[in-house]
Amino acid sequence: MAKRNRKERANSAIQHQMVSVIDQIAAFEQFREEVLPALQKAVAEGHSPSSIRKRYMAHMTARLVTEALTNEDATKAIAAIKEVFDREEGKSTEKKEISHKLGRLEEKELDAILLSEIEATPLDEPEEE
Repeated sequence: MAKRNRKERANSAIQHQMVSVIDQIAAFEQFREEVLPALQKAVAEGHSPSSIRKRYMAHMTARLVTEALTNEDATKAIAAIKEVFDREEGKSTEKKEISHKLGRLEEKELDAILLSEIEATPLDEPEEE
C-alpha cells in the first residue's frame, strides 16, 4: 500500500510538471501570436519607446510580479519586488549622469592640457643595464 501511495504521488508530481510545461508553451504561443506582432508593428510604425512602454506596462508589471514570486535567486526576486513597489509608489527610476571633469572645457583649454601631458611624458623608455 505504501509503495502505491508513493507511486501515485510521483505520478501526480509528474502530471503537475507536464501541465505546467503545457501552460508555459501555451502562454508563449499566445505571446508569439498576439503580443510580438503588435510590438513589431509599433516599432515599424515608429512609435516612441514611451508609448510602447505605456501600452505594455500591465504585461511588464505582471512579469515583474511573477519574477518576484517565483525566482529562486533571492537577489533577483528582491530586485523585482523593489521595482514593483517603486513603480506602484510612483517613484521614477534613477538616472545616473556621469560627466567627465574635462568635458566642459573649451577646445583650446583641452589642447593645452593634452600638449602639457604629452610634453611631460618621456618618449623613450630608459634602457635597463
